[in-house]
Amino acid sequence: WGKRYLEKQRRRIQEEKEAQAAREEFLKEQARRRKQRDFSSFDGQHDSRQNGHGSTPGHDRGGDAMQAHLKMIGLEKIPESLAALKRAYHREALKFHPDKVSPEERSWAEKRFIQLTESYEWLQQKFH
Repeated sequence: WGKRYLEKQRRRIQEEKEAQAAREEFLKEQARRRKQRDFSSFDGQHDSRQNGHGSTPGHDRGGDAMQAHLKMIGLEKIPESLAALKRAYHREALKFHPDKVSPEERSWAEKRFIQLTESYEWLQQKFH
């Protein structure tokens, strides 16, 4: 009786592990498809990969580019250090991170998060 019971328990545990792995794979695939769908519906207006420019409005206007990127990150003036820029970015990133907002706002937050990240990267390059 003991051997059959232990074997049954091992099989049940193995089946649960396989089911959990299948659920995780399914959720990853769903997230990948959702991200792909949301990104493909993104109009590309602010996407640096499509137009070769930075992600924020005003980037094409030369002198306004720095202000537009700073505004995107929530700063009014050029920060004194790279650390201050990083702090401001992290503060804003937490507000718009897709995992931190409600499901209804997720699509919008993903787009905003992408714009925010591209602005941060653009500003980082200016500091180097």
